[in-house]
Amino acid sequence: MATSSDSRRRYWLALAVCILAALLVRGAAIVAAPRHAYLMDHVMFMAWSDYAYEHGPTRAYDMPRGHPVWVARGAGKVEAVSVPLQCNYPPLSTLVFWLQGFLWHQLDDQVATGHVTRRGARGQPETLPVRSRIINTTVSRFVNALAGILADLVLAWGVLHLVRGLLPRASPTLEIAGFALTALAPPIVIDSAFWSQSDSWVTAVVVWVVVCALRRRFWIAGGLYGAALMLKAQALIFAPVLAFACAAHALRPGGSPRDAWPAFRAGSIGALLVIASSALPFSLGKDSTSWVERAYVQPVLEQYPYTTTKAFNLWWLEGAAREQPGALRDSRARVGGLTKDTIGRGLLALGVLISVVAATRRFGVDPAATVAIASLVSLAAFVLPTRVKARYIYYCLPFLIAMALRFRPWRVALGGLLILATAELTWNLWYDIGSPGAQALSVGLASLSVLVLVYSWAALLVGKPRDVSSRAGDHSM
Repeated sequence: MATSSDSRRRYWLALAVCILAALLVRGAAIVAAPRHAYLMDHVMFMAWSDYAYEHGPTRAYDMPRGHPVWVARGAGKVEAVSVPLQCNYPPLSTLVFWLQGFLWHQLDDQVATGHVTRRGARGQPETLPVRSRIINTTVSRFVNALAGILADLVLAWGVLHLVRGLLPRASPTLEIAGFALTALAPPIVIDSAFWSQSDSWVTAVVVWVVVCALRRRFWIAGGLYGAALMLKAQALIFAPVLAFACAAHALRPGGSPRDAWPAFRAGSIGALLVIASSALPFSLGKDSTSWVERAYVQPVLEQYPYTTTKAFNLWWLEGAAREQPGALRDSRARVGGLTKDTIGRGLLALGVLISVVAATRRFGVDPAATVAIASLVSLAAFVLPTRVKARYIYYCLPFLIAMALRFRPWRVALGGLLILATAELTWNLWYDIGSPGAQALSVGLASLSVLVLVYSWAALLVGKPRDVSSRAGDHSM
């Protein structure tokens, strides 16, 4: 008969095996990235990181657009590339970029120098000196991926805790399954280690926001949410989730609106304290609000004014119905007097409402309701609004993994979304706007995204309501 000590030993051994497997897979992805991964985001991140390290994180926004850097192109070839965007991430991310720059300087002291001729502001050719470390090497990919890989593990550990809180009885096997599915899910591996992206930075924090909120630690949950907002603007997607977690105390049997106020107050103060302290060093110079414009206004309201940019969603289907899937269509164009942007935001608001109604109908104020809302709201934020990028499918996956281990009907949805997300995060390897096969596949994937969202709603709305566990009425974990 196994003792509790034996069980704990097997538990931690299984976690160690999962972590080792996750690191090995990511190591292989890093090695493959210089030849096969999407390039331009990596170029921007490493150029920002180098600039932030050399000038300080508060100067990260000063790097001029078009800043030239050297980029490895394989077979020993190096060419000068102009960085197309200035840093457009919030202040806490500039600290991550600074750390990446620091590590890059320690691991790679090779600096390439040379000159490049390009067209100047008046159309005349001009010769500029170019001096930088070489981007798109295995070292630069490793440096760029490291923060994301560490965040992946924090994310998987958070999903383990979500699974633990969602189940009526402790189930170490399902906890390990939640960790393993998150740590080894192809889209999550690809995003951090292959594409060298930053989505796990914010998602790992948001998962712990939900964990802390469900444990009624609203000061911590609010502080973490403030940190998430200062890492990436996409954290705004999860504001309804935290609001519901606070309001759930008023919605439980015997509750009243007064019960929600302490949670809202603690969460708001915690978030504001972190936001203010993070923003202060960036708000002391003459351009004290430039980071707000660059990190929030431009990414959310001004840049990429298209119905969709490689996001296989409702607006991809709209483009396919009108002319050609993948064609860049103006999201400010009007339909019936409303811009497509406005229609998309209206659809998202409706999607949030349906998600809250469906989740509370099925789970009441059980912790599963909050996690289900996190899954549905982040999925709706990918499927319904305009200006969505391919990677935004990422944000719903950790919550859906946790919920699929509690709510069996959503395992079908999880399978569909893992396929969709893998295709989204590798579109540069297979999507060709001139290929009929690729176009047909993209339309099929866009249809899948809409179907999964509708199916997920329907699975909650159809059948027995309030499928709550023994934790019903107690919104803690």
